[in-house]
Amino acid sequence: MTNEQWMRDQVIARAGEDAGFQADLLMNPKDAIRETFDINLPPGLNVHVYQDTDTCAHLVIPPSDKLTLEEMDAVSGAGMWDYGGSR
Repeated sequence: MTNEQWMRDQVIARAGEDAGFQADLLMNPKDAIRETFDINLPPGLNVHVYQDTDTCAHLVIPPSDKLTLEEMDAVSGAGMWDYGGSR
């Protein structure tokens, strides 16, 4: 597991346990992470936090230069959904 993934897991876990942190994370992610974990994220890094709802789901995919199309298919779960298209 990379440091980045570990940090994401920690932030998500904390947000699930602490409603105040979750609210702060949604309003100002970098400040919430800095104040809670004592980590300063790089100034040029933009952090966006979204919360899934019953009617809205968010998918995060890695930058296209990190995975090939075949690798993206393998990890995407694309076979789970019938999206009406053909490959």
